Amino acid sequence: MGRDLTGWVRKRGRSFYVGFFLRSGKTWERAARDEHGAPLSREDAKALIAALVADYVALRWDPEVGTPVPEPEPIPVEAVPTVSQYANAWGSMQRYESAPEDRATVARYIARAPIGALPVDQVRPRHARAFIQWLIAHPSERGGTLAPRTIRNAFDVLRRVLRSAVVDELLTSNPCEPVRGELPEIEDKDPTARAKWDFSREEIEALISDERLHLDRRIVHALRLLTGARIGEICALRWSDWDRAAQPLTKLTISRAIKSISRAEGSTKTRAIKVVPVHPALERVLADWWARGWSETFGREPRAEDLVAPTVRGGRRGEPRTSHAHHTLRTRRFETTSGCSASRTCDTNTSRDTRSSLGRSRTEATARSCAGSRTPRRAPRTTATPARTGGASAQRSRS
Repeated sequence: MGRDLTGWVRKRGRSFYVGFFLRSGKTWERAARDEHGAPLSREDAKALIAALVADYVALRWDPEVGTPVPEPEPIPVEAVPTVSQYANAWGSMQRYESAPEDRATVARYIARAPIGALPVDQVRPRHARAFIQWLIAHPSERGGTLAPRTIRNAFDVLRRVLRSAVVDELLTSNPCEPVRGELPEIEDKDPTARAKWDFSREEIEALISDERLHLDRRIVHALRLLTGARIGEICALRWSDWDRAAQPLTKLTISRAIKSISRAEGSTKTRAIKVVPVHPALERVLADWWARGWSETFGREPRAEDLVAPTVRGGRRGEPRTSHAHHTLRTRRFETTSGCSASRTCDTNTSRDTRSSLGRSRTEATARSCAGSRTPRRAPRTTATPARTGGASAQRSRS
């Protein structure tokens, strides 16, 4: 029986060297240094050679063949999500105001289309084109097929989803970009409907003065029809926003809006601060609402920080109105009794020029009918200077 392999330690100059005889009969030797290259002491050198010899005998290490490298374990590859799965995850992380609408678009169109079942990394421009064609042929819940605007909105959500996939390195480029030119042009589903959206002078007078409508609703109608402001902007309007010291017309400064989805108060849709000249008929309506209508409704005198047209009924009394409740301007009962057809909220913007077409005698009569004949108490004066004007229509009215 041969002797056990032990190795040796010897000093050369100022350093210790360790070594032993290999199975091939060759000698292996090296300087005894630590992991940082510093020389080891004799005791540490003895411990080092003992460990090396033990590994050599156990076949864990052989300087003639090198240290065997174990086969790497296979790295588990996560399954690439489908477009529908990725879009749902993307939608859940969005926090902007219209994010709920985008999540609904994902569920209504992207998840149901063939592209929704594809792995994200396999989507190509031809699949984006097929999605457009699928939307064009998809039936609408209101009958017929989807309007071009709806198709473009749904495609835009897909485009933003895949843009996020590019950032996440699931795609090298957005497959929606090459086919955007194949989207249908924006046009009304019913080309004849838009001609019915404008309000006639008689309809405006009825909406402001007809006593079949509640007084607070007539106030809202007057603000919408005689300023052209969005309903969310009117819902956030406060008495301090009305500057009665301005000449030759008083003015409203619109800087906030009630959001249609979150119902929170924030900036206007375009983040603009608008200055709107107050039509003489609207001034009489607001003056009387300030003098007696508001206090009779809420049981106290209005203050400058109060909302001009808050909710007056239900559990949210005194809180800001919500724009979704006013999507249709006229109530169903008033529509049937007056013969007026219902119009969309945004149609008030298209009828702004009706202010100038109303004759003075008619506007004065309308204001008296809506506001009454009492002499109004003066509304609060404000001297706030707006950041910027509200557009060309405001400039024209001032001049």
